[in-house]
Amino acid sequence: MDALFHDGSLCVFPVLADDGSLTLRLEGSIDRTTSPAWRSALMCATGREGDVVVDMADVEFIDVAGLRELVSVALSLPAGRRLRVRRLAPAMAKVVRLAGWDGVFGLVLEEAGRP
Repeated sequence: MDALFHDGSLCVFPVLADDGSLTLRLEGSIDRTTSPAWRSALMCATGREGDVVVDMADVEFIDVAGLRELVSVALSLPAGRRLRVRRLAPAMAKVVRLAGWDGVFGLVLEEAGRP
């Protein structure tokens, strides 16, 4: 699978499902140096139909600026579309909740066992 972005710190892989939906699978770290590519990958995914899905199981670190990009992109989606974040590390999900970003319209944190 070819990476949409790869710089040694962050890899973003587009994964197409049989139904045509796109998931961005991330590996590595999202910080000030990779944040522009992170935003670019998210914006690229918003150009497709349906929800934007991001699998963050292999993200080792994401700073607050990277989390803000999730919020920004979620807010930019048209009505009826969502940014679904899958398998965000519990500590990172806690930061999202403490900042109140889990209540942002269009942003859905999908935790294990919960859609």
